[in-house]
Amino acid sequence: MNFANLFFLYAFLPVTLLLYYLIPNIHYRNGVLILVSLFFYAWGNPPMVLLLLAVCVLNYFLGRGIGTAPGERKGKIFLAFGLILNIGLLFGYKYLSFFLETLNHLPKVSLPVPSIVMPLGLSFFTFRIISYLLDVYWEKVSAERSFSVFLLFVSLLPFVLCFF
Repeated sequence: MNFANLFFLYAFLPVTLLLYYLIPNIHYRNGVLILVSLFFYAWGNPPMVLLLLAVCVLNYFLGRGIGTAPGERKGKIFLAFGLILNIGLLFGYKYLSFFLETLNHLPKVSLPVPSIVMPLGLSFFTFRIISYLLDVYWEKVSAERSFSVFLLFVSLLPFVLCFF
């Protein structure tokens, strides 16, 4: 869904704001924001929300692992795995086809180039997660204990709108 779309401006955003301000409890408000943000991600390609959720689950536990031993060997292993996972995901979705097409220009190279549909906001949420993992490792923030708060941090709709 494009945030400049008339449906977004005259239906989606007003309903979201109305729901948010009608609910008095902050926990339920956060739940509404999570659902709305995930719906926004799902608008273009619904299966990609599962990717976002899977990435959030993995990185939530990686952040918790880093938080148990920041600066120690165990924390470094969790951080390295998180960086490899997230940068690998970004490379796989965003740059793999380009890389393979470039290799195909070499003599005697003919590799199949997959048609990959990139998830909405992939770079945004990948770099947001990487910065979180590094902040936990550098002890600038403590590891988030609530998965719903972490999911909201990664997927919050207003932050996404700033970058699209």
